Amino acid sequence: MHWTVQCNDLPYELVAEIFKAYVSLPQTSPEELFRVCRLWSAIANNEPTLWTKFIITQKMMSRPDDSQFDSSEHTRHWVLVFKRRLERAGPSIPLQIYIFGLHEGLLPIIDVISGGAPDYIHLRRWDTLDLETGELIFAPDVEDSWRSIARLISQPTLSLKRLTLRQNKIDFHAFPDAPNLEELHILLSRSPLIGHNNTFPNLKKLCITYPSKYPLSLVHPAKISPGTIETLIISGEVDFGESAKGTYPSLSLLEFHKRVPHGVIHMSAPNLRHLTLRNPHLFGLIYPDWESQHADSTRKNREVLEMLARRFPSVEILDVHRNLRNLVLEMIFGESVFFAGIKELWVVSTNCQERVDLTR
Repeated sequence: MHWTVQCNDLPYELVAEIFKAYVSLPQTSPEELFRVCRLWSAIANNEPTLWTKFIITQKMMSRPDDSQFDSSEHTRHWVLVFKRRLERAGPSIPLQIYIFGLHEGLLPIIDVISGGAPDYIHLRRWDTLDLETGELIFAPDVEDSWRSIARLISQPTLSLKRLTLRQNKIDFHAFPDAPNLEELHILLSRSPLIGHNNTFPNLKKLCITYPSKYPLSLVHPAKISPGTIETLIISGEVDFGESAKGTYPSLSLLEFHKRVPHGVIHMSAPNLRHLTLRNPHLFGLIYPDWESQHADSTRKNREVLEMLARRFPSVEILDVHRNLRNLVLEMIFGESVFFAGIKELWVVSTNCQERVDLTR
């Protein structure tokens, strides 16, 4: 027997949930729901949470089939669209903001969702910010094309919980007051002063992806919020030296996507439970200066693993690249103490994860 159910026969609450799932997909907009029927328009207009995501991209200022168009026309269009979305979202629901690239025509649109200087009345509602400028942003007191962006990210963001910085160059103390920030992603960005002065006192998760061998990108985890960080994920070939020096009492998951930085010897994490090593080569690129970085990789990997075992003896779950499987098993069942409290060993590769039997 086959049953056919018309969408209009579904309960209001179910249709609303379907709409929420729809607008969460890439390259969708809630305005498209108005084009279907009156019922869909009524439901969409009545659901404030459908209107809380704002995505700004450089594509909003381009028209591929006409290189001579006036970008101000696009600016006016999107200003009106975003004003209507804010009205439908209501005055209090948290907002999710995604800014991918800068263009002078986008600045008035960004002003709409922030409320604009000097009061930035909507900034207090920003729950999520994903920012990719691709431009060097100077301090707010410097006359520059992007001065309004510098002023914006120098304001208190009291409701911000998730912040992602992608391919940014921000050399001043941005986001100086974000007391409720829980998750920070710094991806291929030059933001060395981010989080200084303990401006993220409730940070739980920190993810850093360094550009290859670019020390100006150095982020200082120890100056962000070492006492509250529970998850620390680091990718890239930059050695952070003593920038992570300190004690991380809440850290339970530490993950390295590339080589293990030498600076890890300056970290203490007495409650670390889960350690993930995703790269087949754990040793730093300079191992020491007088040795070839390609000589005897097994010995170098063993020394890094021994150092990690001494540094973090509380680890119970260890994830390693599949190429390290045999070496790690040899060390676990060897005569020397190696992660004495280990309970689970997982072998990871690009598309799968396999648990290794530790019983003998």
